Amino acid sequence: MGLSSIDASTVVASSSSPSTLDPNGISAAALKRTNKTHVPSACVNCKRAHLACDVSRPCKRCVALGKVDTCIDIKHKKRGRPKLKDKKTYPYSTYATADAKTHLPLNLLYNRHNL
Repeated sequence: MGLSSIDASTVVASSSSPSTLDPNGISAAALKRTNKTHVPSACVNCKRAHLACDVSRPCKRCVALGKVDTCIDIKHKKRGRPKLKDKKTYPYSTYATADAKTHLPLNLLYNRHNL
């Protein structure tokens, strides 16, 4: 058969010819990528334009555009689940803890015309 005469290294080399692989199997293009520096918050102008901002204030983009006076950090929206608020005290809470014999039942409390 013709397939048995081809060794495994020829098959691997022909399938990976468009991009060069290092011995670990990672492409050379992936190794050349530079990591972007993380900016905790973008200024108002860069955020509005959906463009990259740098850490310095005024940022380089605002200096180049002449928007130095409006180059301020934007406040982030709060994310995630909101915290639980304190339990509100209702006027009915004293009825549950007090002696039930001294107070009227709730149905009589709201229906005053039945008394």
